[in-house]
Amino acid sequence: MALVDDFVEALLKSNRRLYHFTDSRNVESIRLHGLMPTQTIIERGLEVVTGGDEGSLHIDRQKGLDAFNSLSFCRSHPMAHVARQEGRVETVRILTICPSVLLRPGAKLSDQIATANEANIGPPNDMIGKMDLAATYQRLDWRTPEGQQRRQAAEKWEALVPGIIAPDLIGF
Repeated sequence: MALVDDFVEALLKSNRRLYHFTDSRNVESIRLHGLMPTQTIIERGLEVVTGGDEGSLHIDRQKGLDAFNSLSFCRSHPMAHVARQEGRVETVRILTICPSVLLRPGAKLSDQIATANEANIGPPNDMIGKMDLAATYQRLDWRTPEGQQRRQAAEKWEALVPGIIAPDLIGF
């Protein structure tokens, strides 16, 4: 059994989910069509409110990341705060996603926000062993700089899932 299979099985057994932030104005469309990568949204001519600014959307296109849904392992994601502060997103809505999407062919993990130049992106089997699972799934001592730094790094990890994520895999 591959590492990703064991990882997904452990997440499912412990009722853990992946997360995606969006503007609340997108929720009805996601309920109808599923969660779509930016590339699919553009191809279908759908109107949505994106969390990314024009610069990050351009980088997504350049790197081919616009064919993926970006999901987080932590409910809190630094880009959600930035998008809200910069006014791109009015009301942040956190969707929960079944971790089974990590088993899709072509799924990838990034050890930080995927558009970062320093991001290491690879198949789940290559990346899961590099994750700080304690910082991701356990409480750390926030009073220590090390605890804060580890949690902040964990919050930047992303799962990149190709294709449309069906509404039945999404918790609204």
